[in-house]
Amino acid sequence: MIQYFDLTRLNNTYGDQLTQAATRVMRSGWYVLGNEVKQFEHEYAQYVGTRYCITCGNGLDALTAILIAWRQMYGWNDGDEVILPDNTFIATALATKSLHSSLHAHVPSYPSTSTAKWQIWTPSTA
Repeated sequence: MIQYFDLTRLNNTYGDQLTQAATRVMRSGWYVLGNEVKQFEHEYAQYVGTRYCITCGNGLDALTAILIAWRQMYGWNDGDEVILPDNTFIATALATKSLHSSLHAHVPSYPSTSTAKWQIWTPSTA
């Protein structure tokens, strides 16, 4: 068997640091937000070379934050149509729907996905 990811080796390398960080979070009582998260966001932003970093609790929150920023930066309006591929997770649809976009709920309204190249196509573009 080919081992994909060796957590034992990772934990042996960083175990003490991870334990200390988890202990600081538990003792602070701030499991969401708080100084540890603020410090992580700051350090991660510096690490990747950007001014800001926003942590999210899950993928739906991340997608919603991205779409809110996109709407503010590029003028996405309520009711604008969003086209999603067939091969997606429910969070993709939920994030767009939460921003009052016009998301087609019927399967025939979704574009089909070409499994050969994983590209979106509709009958008019086929």
